[in-house]
Amino acid sequence: MNIHVQLLLFLVAGFNAAQVTDTSLFVLER
Repeated sequence: MNIHVQLLLFLVAGFNAAQVTDTSLFVLER
């Protein structure tokens, strides 16, 4: 696999994980 593609997938996965975490914290606060 191309290293650039791997890095891009890693960044996308990290961004998605951050969104899920933010959403979970938002739901837990309510």
